[in-house]
Amino acid sequence: MLRTAAFVRFCIVTTVLFITPCTFARRIASTEMRVSAIVVARCLLHVESAPEFLDVSSGDAARGFVDVAVPLQFTVRTNDPLGYILEFAMPRGVVRAIEIRGPDFEATIAGSDGWIVRPSVGSAPFVSRLNLRARLTPGTMPGSYPWQLAVSARPVSSAM
Repeated sequence: MLRTAAFVRFCIVTTVLFITPCTFARRIASTEMRVSAIVVARCLLHVESAPEFLDVSSGDAARGFVDVAVPLQFTVRTNDPLGYILEFAMPRGVVRAIEIRGPDFEATIAGSDGWIVRPSVGSAPFVSRLNLRARLTPGTMPGSYPWQLAVSARPVSSAM
């Protein structure tokens, strides 16, 4: 009888020791956890080449425009699936408007500032080269003038 009671206790203890860890392990394996993240849209612009001066000849002054010899070349990188906005700022002076010609678009920035919305380029850096034509303010004299067009970029979603 003593032997049987010891055997029963042994069986109970063994069963508890083997079943409890398995039950605990199953609970851990079936636990659910949800994670969410918000990725902030960003846009990086690196200007690789831009005019330093606007050289106006007497022929340019007579025509009223200058085809700028140095293109505006830049690399843009954005994680915004909506694209990016190129923003241009131009103080008033000898240039009254800038005509911008890209590989797949044309735009004119008149007055002091303007912007162009461009489609998403994916997450890889994208190189763009823009040809520029400066429309001169009437009465501009021939000479060399500092280039004053500034360019920046931001994600489209930041404008919403």
